[in-house]
Amino acid sequence: MNAKLIFAANCRFLGFRNLDKPGLFRSGVSALNVGGFRLLDYDDTFQKLRAARANNAPQTVIDELLEPVRAANLDVTEAKSGDFTLVRGDQSELRVKVEQLVEARRMAREARNFAESDRIRDELAKMGVVLKDTKDGTTWEIAR
Repeated sequence: MNAKLIFAANCRFLGFRNLDKPGLFRSGVSALNVGGFRLLDYDDTFQKLRAARANNAPQTVIDELLEPVRAANLDVTEAKSGDFTLVRGDQSELRVKVEQLVEARRMAREARNFAESDRIRDELAKMGVVLKDTKDGTTWEIAR
């Protein structure tokens, strides 16, 4: 029998829900615009948060888990896949800023100003953004 099916069957037996969200079964912390914060400080919180979501915990439990995160002026977003991201600042504003930086980098590369292009890439990396250059252009994602 397939190992993934055995794992899923065992999870269901133990009462886990949301098995269609693989992000709930990952470890580690990804972040956007968090910079010098120690992400490992939140690893335990994220493990508990994943377990709570996988078990359909009430919102009061989720809010209690997020208290120390929010006390540090951070927030957590959850993707449809169940992946969580630690965020500093307004996420919609951050996404606009990232898009602007990606466009500025594209223009710098087009002008063959590789020093500026590298500087922008490094700035995005400090924000927790990974760039992927392809022949069709540049895409970005939050580092994991």
